[in-house]
Amino acid sequence: MGLEHTWHKKTKLRSGIAGLTAALLWLFAVAPCAYPAPENPSVLLINSYHQGFEWTDSVTAGVVDFFKQTGRARLSIEYMDSKNYELSTIAAAFSNQCAIKYGQAPPDLVLCSDNNALAFLLEHRDALFPDIPIVFCGINDFTPEMLAGASNITGVVETPSYRETVELALQIQPKARRVYAVACSAMMSGIHIQRFMESCRPLEDRVEIIPLHDLTLEEFRRELRQVAKSDIIVNLALHRTRDQKILSSGEAYAFIREQTEAPVYNLWSAYLHDHSRYIMGGVMVDGEAQGRLSAQMAAQILAGTNASDLPVVTESPNVAILNYRELERLGAAHHPHPANAVIVNCPFSFYETYCGLVWTTVAVIAGMLTLIAFLFLNIRKRRRVESELRTQRRTLREREENLRVTLGSIAEAVIATDMDGNVRHLNPIAEKLTGWPNAEARNQPITQILNLLDAETRAPMESPVKQVASAPDSIVYAKNAVFVARDGREYRIAGSGAPIRDGQGNMIGVVLVFRDVTDELALQEKLRNNQKMDAIGQLAGGIAHDFNNMLGGIISATEMAQIELDQQKDPSDLLKMVLDSAGRAAALISKLLAFARRHPLATTPTEIRRPIQDALALFAATADKRVRVHADLPEEDLYVMGDLSQLQNAFLNLFINASHAMPAGGDLDLSWKTVELDRAQCEASAFAIQPGPFIEIEIADTGIGIPESVLPRIFEPFFTTKEIGKGTGMGLSVVLGTVQQHNGAIAVDSEPEAGTRFRILLPLTDRRPQEPDAEGHAPFCGTGTILIADDEEVMRKTSQAILENMGYEVLLAENGAEALELYQNKAGRIDLVILDMVMPEMNGRDCFFAIRRIDPRAKVVIASGYAVQEELHDLQQKGLAGTIHKPFRIQELCGLVASVLSSDFKS
Repeated sequence: MGLEHTWHKKTKLRSGIAGLTAALLWLFAVAPCAYPAPENPSVLLINSYHQGFEWTDSVTAGVVDFFKQTGRARLSIEYMDSKNYELSTIAAAFSNQCAIKYGQAPPDLVLCSDNNALAFLLEHRDALFPDIPIVFCGINDFTPEMLAGASNITGVVETPSYRETVELALQIQPKARRVYAVACSAMMSGIHIQRFMESCRPLEDRVEIIPLHDLTLEEFRRELRQVAKSDIIVNLALHRTRDQKILSSGEAYAFIREQTEAPVYNLWSAYLHDHSRYIMGGVMVDGEAQGRLSAQMAAQILAGTNASDLPVVTESPNVAILNYRELERLGAAHHPHPANAVIVNCPFSFYETYCGLVWTTVAVIAGMLTLIAFLFLNIRKRRRVESELRTQRRTLREREENLRVTLGSIAEAVIATDMDGNVRHLNPIAEKLTGWPNAEARNQPITQILNLLDAETRAPMESPVKQVASAPDSIVYAKNAVFVARDGREYRIAGSGAPIRDGQGNMIGVVLVFRDVTDELALQEKLRNNQKMDAIGQLAGGIAHDFNNMLGGIISATEMAQIELDQQKDPSDLLKMVLDSAGRAAALISKLLAFARRHPLATTPTEIRRPIQDALALFAATADKRVRVHADLPEEDLYVMGDLSQLQNAFLNLFINASHAMPAGGDLDLSWKTVELDRAQCEASAFAIQPGPFIEIEIADTGIGIPESVLPRIFEPFFTTKEIGKGTGMGLSVVLGTVQQHNGAIAVDSEPEAGTRFRILLPLTDRRPQEPDAEGHAPFCGTGTILIADDEEVMRKTSQAILENMGYEVLLAENGAEALELYQNKAGRIDLVILDMVMPEMNGRDCFFAIRRIDPRAKVVIASGYAVQEELHDLQQKGLAGTIHKPFRIQELCGLVASVLSSDFKS
C-alpha cells in the first residue's frame, strides 16, 4: 500500500506539463538550424549541489532519462557541492578541475542546474567553455538582466509557487493563524525566504507570516517547539544552520517533526517521494520535468539550432500535490480537496488497480483447463517416448563408463567439452594438472579450467574449443602455450585438440589432450645457456690475444727505453709506443664494459663524420675486397653528444654484419640526412627520444637479407644465425645499447635476397668541443693539499708524482679507512680527496659519506675503472664534486683537479 501503488499517479502530474512540453517541441521543430550538428556530441551537466541531494538527483534523473532514451549524446556529470560549501570558497578549485578534465576535450554543450552553477558558468565561461552553448534549469529569481552580454544561452526557469502553496494549505487548514517559513543559512535559502515573504504579503490579513531563517540548530529547535498543530510550516530549505550543522533532507524533515505536530508543506516534488511520512504537500516544482525539458532544448541545439534562438521557458510547470497519509493524520482525509490537486498514497484497491489483470487471469484459467484436457490426451504417447528415452540413457551411461575407464588409463591430460565450451569430463591426469576435481569442473566454461597464455607475449589465448570448431581437422598447441593452474602455478604444455562427432558425423563436442613439457623446455634452455657460455669463452680468447699483443708491446718498449736511457739515448719514440699500446688496451676495456652495459658514456660534442670515417678505415683494412663501399657524406659539420669510441664500435659492427651478408661481394651504401621530429613522431616511437633535429644515418647492403621470422630477434644478446664459433650474437645488441645510450633510435628493413637497410637516428646538438691546448702547453698547475686513496700502489705513486709535479702537496692512503683517519687528523688542511671506488676495509662510497659527515663542504672526486652509472649519479646527488675514469692521462687528472679546486663547490 506504499509508493509502488501511489506514485503511478505522478502521471497526472506529468500530464500537467504535457501541453507546455508539446509547445516546446513544436518550437524546436520550427527553429532554424543554422549550425551543423556534431557527430556523437558530448554534453556536460554541472549541478550546483551534491549527489544524494534530492532536488539535484531529480534534475539529473530527468536529463539522464532523456539522453538514455534518445541516445543523442555522451553525458558527463559534475557536482559543485555548494550546498555544503560557499560558492566563493570552491569556485577556484572547481574551475581548475574543469580546466584539467575538459580543457583538452571540451563538451559540445553545457547543461547547468540551479543558480550557483549558472553564476559560475557566467563568470568562468570565457576561460573554460568559450562559445559553447549553455542550457540552464532550476533558476530562481530569474531576470533577463542575468544574461546581459551573454550569447548562445537559454534554459528553463524555476518559479516556486510560494503563495499558491500557502493558499492550498489554507484550504486544507482554514483555521490556521500562523505560517512559518523555515530556511537555512545558505545563499539560495536567503533568496527563497525573501521571495516567500514578498509573494505572501497579500495573505497577511488572513494569517501571520513568520520567517525562521539563519538560526542555529538550537534556535530552530526552540522556535519549532512553539508551533501549534493547527499552524502551517513551509520548509524552503533547512540544510545548513548558522552554527554550521549540516542536515540531509531526511534529517531536516525528521528534525521538524520531532519538535512539532504541525503539517509541513514543500515546494519541490523531489522530496515528497523519499520523505512522504513528513510532508503534507504543496504546489510543487518537478525537478525531473525541469531536467527533461532542459535536455530537450539541448538536443535541439545539438541538432543545429543556436541557443539564443530558443526563448527562455519562464512558465515553471508546477502542480498541486497532497499526501493522503498526512491528510489522514490531520483528520482531513475525507474533506473536500482542490479539484486540480493530485492525491498520492491513497488506500490501495486491488480490483480498481488490477481490473484488467483479474479478467486476464480468468481467461488464462479457462485456457489452462482447455490445455489440461489436450495434454491428458497425449499422456500415453509421452509415456511411450519416456520408455524409449530410458533405454537410450542406459545405453549412454554404459558408453560413458567405458569412456571413463579408457580416459583414466591415458598418461596425458584429457578434457572433453560440449559445443558451448562447457567441461563434460576430466581424466585423473587433467585433474592433477589443473587442480580441478572432475565433479567441480563439470559444466564450468573451458576458459575457467584451461587458462592459456601465449608463452612469448603473455596475452590470453583464444578458447581451444573455438579453434577446433573453426578448424576442419585438429589443432596443435605445440610448445608455445603457458597453462595457469587453479593454484596459480604455471606450466608449459604441448598438446592438441580435435572434434567429437556423433554417428552421423555431426560435431557434438571437443576433446583436448595435452602434457606438461616444463622440465623438457628447462633442459633445452640449460643447453642454450651452455652454448652461450661457449660463445663467451671464444670471445674471451680473442680478448686475451689482443691483450697479450698490447702487453708484449708495452713490456718490450719499456725494456728498450731502459736500455736507451742507460746508453744516454732519447727513448721518446719507445715511450710513445708504450702510451699508444696502453691507450689501445684502455679502449678495449671500454668496449668490454660497453658489452656489459655498465661503462658510463664520455658524452662530449662529437662531429659525426669522425666515428663513421674511423669505422670505415678499420673496416676497409679487414673486409673482403669484393665489397664495394659507397659513402655519400655531406661536407656539413654535424655534432652529436656522444662517446667517440662507442659510436665507432657501433658503426663498425654494422659494417662487419653487412660484409658477412655478402660472402660473394656486393655494395655497401652509406648516407645521411638531417630530419626534424615533432612530439607526435617521438611519442609514436618505441624509443625514448625527444622532439628536435636529428641526423638519420642509413647503412644498406645488397646481401642475402634477413628472414622475417628472425628479424624481431636480431637485437637480442647472444642471438645469432651463424655457425658455432663464427659469431657470439653480441654485435647488434651492442649497437642497440649504444643507440639507446645516445638517446637515439634504430630501425631495420630487410627481405631475403633483397638486402638489408639499417636507419639510425641520433639527436643533433648546437654544442661544440673545446679547442685542445696547443702541443707542449704546460698542464694545469696549482697549490693545495690533496689526499689520494687507492689500493693499487702504482696508481698512488703515479698520481702523487703527477700532482706534486704540478705544485700540489699529496697525502697517500691505501684504503678508505686509512683515508678517513688522515682526513680527521688533517681536518681543515685537505683541499681535495680522490677516492678509488673499490678498496679493501672501506670502499670509496662509504669513505665519501664518512668524510661528508665530518665536513659537509668537503670536495671529493671518485676515480674508478669500473663504475655503475646509477651509483655515480646517486653520489653526485649527495654532493660528489666529480668523477674520473681509469686509465686517465696527466691532462685529464690535472684539469679535473684544477676545475674542482677553482669552483665554489657547494653540497
